[in-house]
Amino acid sequence: MNIKDITQGPISSVAELIDLAEALHQQTESGRRWAFRGQPRDYGSLIPSFQREFSRQSYGTAEVIERKLIDAFRQHYADLKDRSAEMPLPNQINIGYDLRCLSVMQHYEIPTRLLDWTSNYWTAIYFACTSQPDQTAELWYYDRGIFDGQRMADPSLQTLLERSKTPRPSRLFLRDVETMSLLNSIHK
Repeated sequence: MNIKDITQGPISSVAELIDLAEALHQQTESGRRWAFRGQPRDYGSLIPSFQREFSRQSYGTAEVIERKLIDAFRQHYADLKDRSAEMPLPNQINIGYDLRCLSVMQHYEIPTRLLDWTSNYWTAIYFACTSQPDQTAELWYYDRGIFDGQRMADPSLQTLLERSKTPRPSRLFLRDVETMSLLNSIHK
């Protein structure tokens, strides 16, 4: 995927938001599948919260810190008594399920190397606008078909996914995590 395939949308009014939503919806009807990301500040890039915590690039240090965060989170999560029924059980984020664990960590607002994307335009708008309404927000989006095509064209990407020790979460789990994130944001 070329970075030019990911678009940052400058919007200055609600009317422009609605116009963009309608334009993207029309393209969806013709087969395009969009992914959206709303960021509450103008970062000017797609940098995960975990990476924003570091002032310089140090992958070795970041790996050690991430591993410690994952281990500490797993221990805390296993002891968490008031975990909602929609959240995965502790054994579902144990060793071998790092990606799923990172996803759950993100739900609890722990910085990770993952970026939240959604297929719902208005969910991305909500996350872009709700937490820091006095800041200039960002909306990023890309055609998921381009990514899928690249993954199919490059066997190493497909192999990477197939060899993953972390099974892909079910669609139900992903939808529930997105819904729970939205509900938690509303209740804050």
